[in-house]
Amino acid sequence: MNSDEYSVPPPLDATSVGPWEKNDGQIERHLFGTRRGDQVPVQIVGIQDLSGAVVARMIRVGAEQVELDIADVHELIWTLADACNEADRLTHLSSDFDRDVYADLLRDVDSA
Repeated sequence: MNSDEYSVPPPLDATSVGPWEKNDGQIERHLFGTRRGDQVPVQIVGIQDLSGAVVARMIRVGAEQVELDIADVHELIWTLADACNEADRLTHLSSDFDRDVYADLLRDVDSA
């Protein structure tokens, strides 16, 4: 199957599209959108069918290309924010550390 067989325009947000492929009896192609980040690349990807509809949209994260749906991305954002906040607190504690003063806070962090 080549891209000349069908006259289906790519989605407006696609920066590129793959070739048409048959998958479980459906003809579809992968679409690739905006890519951000160098150390941990993040790219919007999806699948387009012959009607032109985008039947799936995911976010690909990292060099290993883990694909997450939107709900997973929201969870990841909160998880990363929590980890970042904890690391910031611990960094502050280690740079100005007085175990007696911060013992309760450390206990709270350790039990989280």
